[in-house]
Amino acid sequence: MIDTTDYVTFDSQIDYAFHIWKGNRETIFARTPANLCAHKPTAHCLEQLASSKNMLPPPDASEPTVQVTALIDDAFACHFFMHPSPTPDDEPEFQFPLETVADNLKLHTKREQKDAELARIAFHGTGRTPLPKLKAFLKGGYNKNCPVLSEDVDRAADIFGPDCSHLKGTSTRPHPPRVRAHDVMEIPRALRTKMSPIALHLDVMCVNGMPMLTTVDSHIKHRALVPLKNRTTDSLCESLDNVLRRHNRATICVTTVDSDIEFKTLFEDVEDNMDAKFNCAP
Repeated sequence: MIDTTDYVTFDSQIDYAFHIWKGNRETIFARTPANLCAHKPTAHCLEQLASSKNMLPPPDASEPTVQVTALIDDAFACHFFMHPSPTPDDEPEFQFPLETVADNLKLHTKREQKDAELARIAFHGTGRTPLPKLKAFLKGGYNKNCPVLSEDVDRAADIFGPDCSHLKGTSTRPHPPRVRAHDVMEIPRALRTKMSPIALHLDVMCVNGMPMLTTVDSHIKHRALVPLKNRTTDSLCESLDNVLRRHNRATICVTTVDSDIEFKTLFEDVEDNMDAKFNCAP
């Protein structure tokens, strides 16, 4: 307050009030019954303040109020009195006009409200057809003696807004951003040469009664587990070939295969076709 005035005086020996001076005008903030210092603005000051904020001035309590009925459009009254026009200083991002169905119903007569409800029932009855197609369907006369008109469809959209279930059913999910595979770093040649050749150890284990071929190598310690149809020679050979194919794809050479006596029959059949040495424990 001091920054917007010339000076402020207060002397409790004279009166318990603040005297604010601006130019030649004096404004007195006197003591109230609540032990506060306040100033009641004049009617002229209230009119200037209301005009600067684009608002209606408060009624003067000194003059008797007279009730006058005027024919004013409800939409004009709602937007003029309830929503003052923004000033150039107002920021658009902080203006939030709120519309509700109850407020929208006040702008239409009872008959128009009933017709809008019938239009919304027809909208759901036709499978939530888009509004342009629904209006074309009504104008085409495909439904005889239909009480709904195209104007009722527009009025229902103004009152109730877009249908929530229709928006949920027709809205598409946003496309996720493109995911590009990261570049795979190739294993250095020196490291591959150090890892290869390797010795492969294999055995058969059972999980809940299901036989599986398990292998582990001597350098990388990579463990492989391949389900077996049964424990015959053909099933063991197919599973072992699957494991060796993975090592060949990684350019890792398997020179030795160690196992127990169960694989002796398998090794006798495939030893000539594989460049590996097979060792069976007694």
